[in-house]
Amino acid sequence: YHFGENLVPWWSLVDHGSIPFWDYVPARGLINYLDGGIAALMFGHTAADIVATAPLIQCLTLLAGIVTLSMLIGVLPAAGAFLLMPILVNLNQVDIFNTAVLAVLVIAYPRVSRVAWLMLWISLGTVSFLLAPAQGGALVVATMPLGIWQALRAFREQPVVLFRMTGVLVVVSVV
Repeated sequence: YHFGENLVPWWSLVDHGSIPFWDYVPARGLINYLDGGIAALMFGHTAADIVATAPLIQCLTLLAGIVTLSMLIGVLPAAGAFLLMPILVNLNQVDIFNTAVLAVLVIAYPRVSRVAWLMLWISLGTVSFLLAPAQGGALVVATMPLGIWQALRAFREQPVVLFRMTGVLVVVSVV
């Protein structure tokens, strides 16, 4: 079943032109297209090529997770966290991606303006939701109080910049 989750979305897109979330709803979101896309880019379009990409995808995912998490808690604790996670739960790409997104949001919170953080939160939340609707949606809901707080503060302190950036975000979303 899980192998088919990664095989069918790419196959339906490339061979049948099925548009994600319109003609075909992937089981876990756009993350299911990653294996097929990288396999097609690096090897070919066969099922065996998708299997061959699994170690590469895991390495790249762990690298992204460790880099972002180490910026927050340090290299050794981040490496330790990723080494211990598979013992406790079945670690997958979605979990690592959401951990990285959360780390980026926490790192950016004191370092960027309120409007910039808000736009980052909206952008990463949207990408996270599209990649994995269930877990990405949970990430957005969990960070929503912080997003609302930042929006209120941005509205009080930088209303013109907030409205300008909201307009840009709407235009980008429409496109």
